[in-house]
Amino acid sequence: MTERPHGNARYVRDGCRCDTCRQANARRVAQWQIRTRYGARPDYVPIDPVRAHAMQLRASGWTVQELATETGYSFHTVKGITANRTGRTRVRRDIADAILTVEPLPAPADVVDPIVVERLCADPTAWRHGLTSTRAERLAAAHILGAWSHKALGYSGSDAKRGAA
Repeated sequence: MTERPHGNARYVRDGCRCDTCRQANARRVAQWQIRTRYGARPDYVPIDPVRAHAMQLRASGWTVQELATETGYSFHTVKGITANRTGRTRVRRDIADAILTVEPLPAPADVVDPIVVERLCADPTAWRHGLTSTRAERLAAAHILGAWSHKALGYSGSDAKRGAA
């Protein structure tokens, strides 16, 4: 194991109390106190607009996992923002910016070709055979057919668990 250089990390993690580590820790504590003194941290923003946008994205067809992949943050980070189980009122600015830059999926009428609609009405499982190629088209097909569940879309239970498309 390599030793850490003297500084705040060594003070906190290794318990070093030399002058260099104590001074580094004192600087770090002073910076933290400045950021938190008045109850607002400059690197945090209110969560309400971020949550509203995330819910709009969810309503347009984005899943939490897709949002996490798109933004580059973990599933649990994005889920925590959308579910609000922790009662958080603020979120880090970088996470907020990443979520707010994601665009909602287009409305089903903007995605599906009228010919596709005709074929889907004739054969509701046609999208499984390559008729619709993009995720947006599959969601639009499900919307047109009024079928949002795996069972209604023709998935078997094992397909739904595997996430077959």
